[in-house]
Amino acid sequence: MPKFLEDALKKGGRKKGLRGKRLMKYVFGGMNNIGAVHGSQITARGKRMEEKHEQDAKAGR
Repeated sequence: MPKFLEDALKKGGRKKGLRGKRLMKYVFGGMNNIGAVHGSQITARGKRMEEKHEQDAKAGR
């Protein structure tokens, strides 16, 4: 899973007052909607997102 994306969605869900199972549905539903995962499997797009995030973090962006 793209950890950075999961953390960002969790933060947004908590701001909306979600907890527990509803929070997890919000997080994984969001990642499914943008194509980062398909069910519980990471997609090629999700892998590219993760790699780009890591490269940007190394570059200090």
